[in-house]
Amino acid sequence: MANFDDIITNKGERTFGQVAAISGIRVQTPEMRPGHFYSFEAVYSNLNEYKIPRDKEEWSKHPENFVTEKQYVDVNPCGILLYHDNWKQHALVLDLKILPPVIRLKVLKGFYIITEKYLDKLYKDGKLLPFKDREKLILPFYGITVSMLQEVTRTKLNYSINKYNMEDIRNVQFIDWNVFGELPFANVDDRGVFLAPNYITIDDVFEQFEEKQY
Repeated sequence: MANFDDIITNKGERTFGQVAAISGIRVQTPEMRPGHFYSFEAVYSNLNEYKIPRDKEEWSKHPENFVTEKQYVDVNPCGILLYHDNWKQHALVLDLKILPPVIRLKVLKGFYIITEKYLDKLYKDGKLLPFKDREKLILPFYGITVSMLQEVTRTKLNYSINKYNMEDIRNVQFIDWNVFGELPFANVDDRGVFLAPNYITIDDVFEQFEEKQY
């Protein structure tokens, strides 16, 4: 496989949403597989900023009033689907949009290092095998865990990981390995990100993520 730096094809010219729209492959929700990258829309009923807590203290007083304990909800995430026991019912996603750009680069480079030996097997004569022919070959990707990514990046990632009900997921775009190079330097994309009332921009989320490291 090529070196990580050699696969970069997007140096901020396109956002995550544009990458998904241009290069994504439309798939049905049941076709999603752990260890792969997806962009999708998640359905929430009557979501607004007041259903997102200003901080953990506000959430702890009345958790029933909120849809999350974090200071954001992303209804259009783009990231890695992670394996867990109930992954067919609940999508656990490490959302690249929520990672500060420098951390995102570390995570994707770490992911590439971990998976490089498996990626070779997905190609034949320089071309990706059709996805239907990869089912057994992609099983190692199921084993990529948050702890592995945290260890290789030396970064706490939980603030960027969210759970979605599979039945609430729509318009799934699969970002295959031949366009992986679009993701590391994709332009910041706040489309679909709802913020707590005391948050103004996605930069506030990045700042909160960084504070979680200490």
